[in-house]
Amino acid sequence: MFYELVHNIILESVAFAEEFGIEPHEDFKFAELILEEDSVDFPRIEVPFGEAGKAHLYSTEDDDRTPYFERQILKYGKPGTFQIIRNEFASLFDEDDLDEDEDSDKYSVSCYDGMRWTGKNSMMR
Repeated sequence: MFYELVHNIILESVAFAEEFGIEPHEDFKFAELILEEDSVDFPRIEVPFGEAGKAHLYSTEDDDRTPYFERQILKYGKPGTFQIIRNEFASLFDEDDLDEDEDSDKYSVSCYDGMRWTGKNSMMR
């Protein structure tokens, strides 16, 4: 069951992005090597994407791919089917804060407990 879920999440997310003209990252070819072939016989699991029925792009100035994502979404997305949120704030962490020699768990707080989304420390509802 777990593999089927992961398989569906990966391939459905690629299909979802392609609806907006966004191609998979070049490293996706490596994931394809370990995934079973997608066929009509493979179990389908409903995987919701987007938020409130819309695709959301959360972009930052630091991400070199932002112009590509925005251009594709604006070109292929229909009005009302997407939302672009630009984060123009400076990074929350200094490079020194992310030093591996210190307490590396200092900023890692998960909203996923390994079995389900907990909603704690998360914008997901």
